[in-house]
Amino acid sequence: MKTLLFRGRAASPAETRFAASASAWVRVAGLSFCAAVACGDAAAAVTTIAAGPSPSASAPVAVAIDSSLNRAYVVHRELYLDVVVNVGIVPSNRVSAVDLATGNVLATIPVGASINGLNQAIAVDSTRQRAYVTNTDDNTVTIINTSTNTVAATVQVGTGPLGAAVDPDAGLVYVANTGVNRAGTVTVLDAGTGSIRGTVSVGSPAVHVAVDRSTRVAYVTLDASPWTVVAVDGAALTTRGRVELGLLFAASSIAVDPGARVYVSFSTSKAVAVIDTSAGPAALRESTRWLSVGLTPR
Repeated sequence: MKTLLFRGRAASPAETRFAASASAWVRVAGLSFCAAVACGDAAAAVTTIAAGPSPSASAPVAVAIDSSLNRAYVVHRELYLDVVVNVGIVPSNRVSAVDLATGNVLATIPVGASINGLNQAIAVDSTRQRAYVTNTDDNTVTIINTSTNTVAATVQVGTGPLGAAVDPDAGLVYVANTGVNRAGTVTVLDAGTGSIRGTVSVGSPAVHVAVDRSTRVAYVTLDASPWTVVAVDGAALTTRGRVELGLLFAASSIAVDPGARVYVSFSTSKAVAVIDTSAGPAALRESTRWLSVGLTPR
C-alpha cells in the first residue's frame, strides 16, 4: 500500500480513512480529501493521482465525477480548514480535469476566487456536460463545459455561495448562499442556460445542498442554532418543510437516499444525523437513531 500523506506528514491510523459512499479520493501536494458523509477504515490500497498542473496546484478541496466522460473534476483553493497549503508558489482558484482511466490531467481551468476551500462545492451534470463551481469570495458560480474543459459562463449568485447540487432531470442547479447578515438564500439556476430561475430565502446561512431526484426536492443545511435542514422546491421557488437537528456543532456534508432518508455529517461530534423523508418533504422527521462514525466525517 502506498503511504498516505496528510498535510505534508504521514497520516496516523485514525486519519487513514476513506469514504464508504464516495466516488473517489484525490490526494494532491501532500493533502488528502475525503468527499463523503461517512468515513470508514480502509483495508485496500489507495491510488494516488497527481491532480494538478505543474507544479502541482494547491489544496484539493472538492471533487466531482463525470461518469459519462470518466473524469474527476478537482477544485484547488489556497486554504482548507484555515490551514495554509499554498504560499503563492503553486496555482490556486483552479479546477483540474483528471482522466480516471489513465490518471492524466487533461486540463487546468481557472475559476473565480475563494481563499478558504472549507465547504467548497462542485457539481457535475453529465447529461448537459457541465460542471458548476461555487466561488465564495466573488459571489459567483463558474460553469465549465466538460466536453471542452473550458469556462462556458460565470454567473453572479447570492452572497457567499458554498454548496451546489444538480437535478439533471428537472434541469435545475441549486446553490447554497450564506447571505448578507446571515440571511441565507438558495439560488436556482437553469441547468441548460445557466440563467437564474429565482432565489429562495431560507432564513439562516445555507451551507450544503443535495438533491432527491425521486421527489424533485433539494435538501439544504442551515447554520442555525441548532443546525437545521430545509427542503427547497426549485420549480416552485419555495420551501416545503424543515427539521431541526438538535446540534450546535457545524455540519460538514449532506447526502440523500432518494425517497427515504437524508444524512448529515457532523465532523466535531463524529456522528451522522438521519432524517426520515419517506412521508414527503413537508413531514420531515429526525430519526432517534444517530450513526456513530469515525474521526471527522465529511
